[in-house]
Amino acid sequence: MIASTALGGHVAHVIVFGVPMLALLGAIGVQELRARLRARSSGSAVDRPERVLDQAGARAIAASSLVVSAAVHIAVAPEHFHEYLAYGIFFTLLAMAQLGVAVAFLLGPPRRLLVEVAIATAAVVLLWIASRTTGLPIGAERWTAEEVGLLDVVATTAEVITVIACCAAVAHAPRRIGARAHSPELAR
Repeated sequence: MIASTALGGHVAHVIVFGVPMLALLGAIGVQELRARLRARSSGSAVDRPERVLDQAGARAIAASSLVVSAAVHIAVAPEHFHEYLAYGIFFTLLAMAQLGVAVAFLLGPPRRLLVEVAIATAAVVLLWIASRTTGLPIGAERWTAEEVGLLDVVATTAEVITVIACCAAVAHAPRRIGARAHSPELAR
């Protein structure tokens, strides 16, 4: 009772997003710990243990989750055009951007794009949270919270996965300190 009051009736959101996120982070943590223990017991360097996910894998996950999110946004765009023109335009442009970035991710994007997409996608997730908790200051029903739907949850979950995968890809990206001064190929 106290938890539902403190969360303003959003216990379901915490369960839908929080529990899978904790499970995912726990599974990654266990795999990293196993790799470190394996490296330590075999006598190999502990500071560079075997990785569960490399940069290409993280980019592929980010690209896939962007495609899922874009598909949902394309599917709901017509309904949003009827609700409020700016919403329809936003969903259409967002879907186009997500598809374009997904292609770029498969081609090996620069580190900067990974960071920018992580930040922009996190902003989209925060916008969704605001639209479901306090409502938005624009639209036909200003400051009225929308109901949570299955497609919302699918798109937002895919976007959260995108943020995590982008962060993982950035963590595995090679550091190119001073590369711009020496090689244009490395500077991208």
